[in-house]
Amino acid sequence: MLSLGKFGFSHRPNCLSRPINLCGRHYSIESQDDTQAKVLDFADLSKAIETKIKIKRKPKANTKALEPVRPTNMTMPTNYDFLEVPSLVKGASDKRLLKICSYNVFSLRASTRKGLLGYLQAEDPAILCLQETKLQKPPPENDPFSYEKYPYQHWWCSTARKGYSGTAILSKVKPLACFTGFVQDQTLDNEGRVITLEFENFFLVNVYAPFVGMELARLEYRMKWESDVRLHLNTLERRGKPIVYAGDLNVAHHVLDLANGKKLQG
Repeated sequence: MLSLGKFGFSHRPNCLSRPINLCGRHYSIESQDDTQAKVLDFADLSKAIETKIKIKRKPKANTKALEPVRPTNMTMPTNYDFLEVPSLVKGASDKRLLKICSYNVFSLRASTRKGLLGYLQAEDPAILCLQETKLQKPPPENDPFSYEKYPYQHWWCSTARKGYSGTAILSKVKPLACFTGFVQDQTLDNEGRVITLEFENFFLVNVYAPFVGMELARLEYRMKWESDVRLHLNTLERRGKPIVYAGDLNVAHHVLDLANGKKLQG
């Protein structure tokens, strides 16, 4: 005998029960017979149920993936009210938080003219990691990146080419030590691509990974650089502190993530 309860077939003692799928729903067929369950024809069962109750089915969710769209707004925002994470320094509401920002500025001078300082003033990170500064030497003390706001500044400039590459870390928190290049061999990095600060509870590694080029001309150099970075990180890890690995890794998940993705893909 079949009977319908609120959530399907009712459970009765001494009844066998087995699930079936009916129009995407699961029900149980029960029988008073302990040895054999009564099986009804699916069409008859469906008709019987549809006449007894009205089955409410949820509409199918739209699972179609949205096509990614490249943003068209190429200007810096003017409203930064969405930035509400407190800083570790100077009266922060939560001292456990340490805000670290990473930014490829693609020339520090050019990005400063385009509104970088306004963004940083609103973001107000405790530590700022910069890549592709394109500086030959650290900026003077009267630079817009004042030493008053970031008293602990560490710049690593390229000695291989003028106006090329370069990294920096600006911090409100005093580090214990600073390493430029790779800890295993500083001479391996003459393009100013790796800079590391050691703090009380962690290491901060800021990198600007080399671009292999349109014709993969620097692929061999990039693969060697990746091995050197891995050894650098492993060496730091053996010192027993967590590592924060930041920077521009020059990789992309999708073609759309690249400024000239289709050109590079070809």
